[in-house]
Amino acid sequence: MNQELISFLKMGLECSVLIEPLDPGLTYQELFEIGKRADYLDGEINDALPHVATAYFGKAKLLPAPSDLASWRVLQREKPDYRNFEAFDFVVKELNALTRSEGAAKASIERSVLVERAIARGIPRNDIEVAVTWQRMSGALVEKDGILRFASLTTTAALANYPASS
Repeated sequence: MNQELISFLKMGLECSVLIEPLDPGLTYQELFEIGKRADYLDGEINDALPHVATAYFGKAKLLPAPSDLASWRVLQREKPDYRNFEAFDFVVKELNALTRSEGAAKASIERSVLVERAIARGIPRNDIEVAVTWQRMSGALVEKDGILRFASLTTTAALANYPASS
């Protein structure tokens, strides 16, 4: 198995979050095209794709596998790095402040409110949306009906239910 190709295609899925944070993921055809443009052959790409992404029922786009998403919880700077770490910090600081004032069980915020607060502080909309989606996909946050909260430390249900959001 071509591990370099698998890593390359996984990077493409990661980049989809940076480009389209409200609708991340890539179609099979898009992943295939990424491989083709990098001069990989059809057989190599077909062999690699099952190791790259997970298909979710009712979703047209493929997403990173839960095991890959778990590694997203540890934010390490990369070169180049297209993530805005200030946006990631903002999300955590806002929820931490709510946790301190209201307690962990009640600490939640509407995604739209969080986004507008970030914009008011000079963080670009796309950057804060990336930070929220990234942390949601990694299982650090859960979102239900547009409300964000920290994921429970005792469950990994957020990972298993990533695409499900209301």
